[in-house]
Amino acid sequence: TEFLENVRAILGAPQQDLWPGFMRALRRDKELPVGSLMGESTNLITIMQQADVPPAARAAADPLLDRYEAELDEALLAREQVDLRNQGPMMRSMASPDENALNMLFERIDASVRVRDVNVRYAELLRAALPVEHGERFVELYRAQAFSSFARDTAATRIFEAALELQTISEEQRSAIADLFAAYRIELEPMVLEMIRMQLESEPELEKSKARQFVTRVSDPRPFDAELTEARRQRTELDRRYMKELEGMITRVDFLSLPGASRFAERRDRALESDAPEASRKRRQNPERGFRNVGSGGPAGAGGGR
Repeated sequence: TEFLENVRAILGAPQQDLWPGFMRALRRDKELPVGSLMGESTNLITIMQQADVPPAARAAADPLLDRYEAELDEALLAREQVDLRNQGPMMRSMASPDENALNMLFERIDASVRVRDVNVRYAELLRAALPVEHGERFVELYRAQAFSSFARDTAATRIFEAALELQTISEEQRSAIADLFAAYRIELEPMVLEMIRMQLESEPELEKSKARQFVTRVSDPRPFDAELTEARRQRTELDRRYMKELEGMITRVDFLSLPGASRFAERRDRALESDAPEASRKRRQNPERGFRNVGSGGPAGAGGGR
């Protein structure tokens, strides 16, 4: 803009050398948030800062970050130019979308894919360049931000973490829970990677399907939804299977005390939990009823208790 050019004109030589980097950072701040695909709006430079990698461990990754910054800027600039070029014609075609409008929508989706793919490619390159511990932390943050619906902590993960903090279990139980949690994470990892792969492959075509349906007003089948739906179902089944094992390791009271665990509890436990408030209310209304029931069949353990 004219303002930025005026600012640049008054800079000295050292500041002029820093100007291209400043413009790339400005473009990232402005353009990255308007992405439409999963992973398109991710900023790997920010994630590297969040990973808190020590300078010595980052040494091999820094040249890659410089290349990433340059390639991302090219992709963002290309996408920005698509938006500027098509903005007017697209607005004029909204009343009666035609094939030209569809081509413009497809062009925008393709430009988004190029931005997203820069992030995907450099996320793996940066992970490989970092020491293992820091690389795993970096890619964990990347996946959580880029593919949050797949890679964020599951309910089962949070329940496991809470179970490990229970004060009412033995150290032997805690060790067994830790082993079960580790086994769960080993099984979960390839499922998450497979869902991310499906998303990367299918999302551009799904977006084009939506665009085609918008322009033609004709329903367009979306064949990839079934695969992701099945993958999500398998992840849910994995959670249920491991939660059932965890439930068998500790008392019912402890299990139901864990945040979110009631959704995985055995049917009989959920029924007992849901009935408890009602039973308590009835006892308050008629306290003698409870005593009569206890005494009517004899004391517990003598043939009358249940």
